[in-house]
Amino acid sequence: MNMKLFILIFNILFFSTSVSYAYFGPGLGIGAISVVILFLVTIILLVFSIFAYPIKKAYKFLFKKKEISSNSEKKTKE
Repeated sequence: MNMKLFILIFNILFFSTSVSYAYFGPGLGIGAISVVILFLVTIILLVFSIFAYPIKKAYKFLFKKKEISSNSEKKTKE
């Protein structure tokens, strides 16, 4: 019942529109393109920031272990 009502309202609103003779200039297009690009950059930075911190911690953890073992080997040789 709700779906039929939704389809009816959608069809009435979508197909009963009239021509508005509006002008969409290049400023609107440039603004829309900028918004899309900024949205994509934001998503990329979000994904990068989510994965960068754990990778950085793991990298430091792995190479800190090697430095400790190499320091202990130097002390035993002396």
